[in-house]
Amino acid sequence: MMFVLKKEKENLVIIRSMIPTKIQLFHHLLSQLEAIDEGEKEILSWCDEVDRAVASAVRGGTQEEMRTEYDKHKPFLSKTVSMQALVQSKNNVFQGILKNTEGKEGVDSGGIVRRMAELNSKFEERLATIRELDQSMLGGIKSWDGFLEAEKAVVGWIQEAEAMIGAKHVDCKDSVESHKAFFEKDNDCLMNGYSGAAEALKPHLSEQDSSKLDDQVRKVSSRWNEIQSLAPLHMMKVEFRLEDEAVAKHVREVERQLQEEGIAFQKSEDVAGIIQSHVDYFDKSDVVQQVEGRLKSMGAVAASYAETVPDDAVLSDALKTRKEQWDGVLGRIR
Repeated sequence: MMFVLKKEKENLVIIRSMIPTKIQLFHHLLSQLEAIDEGEKEILSWCDEVDRAVASAVRGGTQEEMRTEYDKHKPFLSKTVSMQALVQSKNNVFQGILKNTEGKEGVDSGGIVRRMAELNSKFEERLATIRELDQSMLGGIKSWDGFLEAEKAVVGWIQEAEAMIGAKHVDCKDSVESHKAFFEKDNDCLMNGYSGAAEALKPHLSEQDSSKLDDQVRKVSSRWNEIQSLAPLHMMKVEFRLEDEAVAKHVREVERQLQEEGIAFQKSEDVAGIIQSHVDYFDKSDVVQQVEGRLKSMGAVAASYAETVPDDAVLSDALKTRKEQWDGVLGRIR
């Protein structure tokens, strides 16, 4: 009997010695649980905010509308990093709890394990959702930037082409060569880039906005195709005008020469010298051959133009007028 009492007394001493340690452990666990409780409330609140942000986010719109929408959500999106730090902090506390309770009797950590698993799962889901929203918004803005830049390039080319086609005077070979270089350059990459940028933008737009985009692209494409069809005709006119200007210049020079000869005859100056000057100018120089050659080139261009546009006789009529003018000058020469 005395032995049993002695044993029980020893057990009580052991238990009494463990009480302060247990109390200290439970106080520590309590403070850790309170820290997790506070963080859990903030994390769950942020998860709810994510749900509301995603539900209220306006998809599509113009470039400016997308930027405005992104700027509205940007402060919330920037909070993601701090929330990740908070979750990591609470996970560190959680790991401390597991370490402190490992192998301890009378302590059930199953509840906190389930809570943290659910909290981490929910946070990761919302984190992925908000990142997707962020990428979607930035992708829409970037796609708009690419589309507008491509459209600017195409419209700029069209405007420059229209200015060239509308030019009334192309009076030198360098101008003709610059027109040729402009229109003969492979510019399909501009339109292909524009069409590709439009397709890249569509996934970020609503059905209505996508339809508006299609209309916009069709209008620009229509202008582009019209210019492409006019370019060969324009180059024919440019080449024709250049030759015509050269012929007109020769005609003026010849008429001036004839006028000077006439004045000299009227003054009864050196007739033999006048005749010799006439022969030197018209027989020994190649002015007549130059004009004839240019008229021939004009005829070839006019014929090609008439074949392409049978109802437009503008070049044929201009050629006829210039030939008649030259024939009249030739009659005076002979």
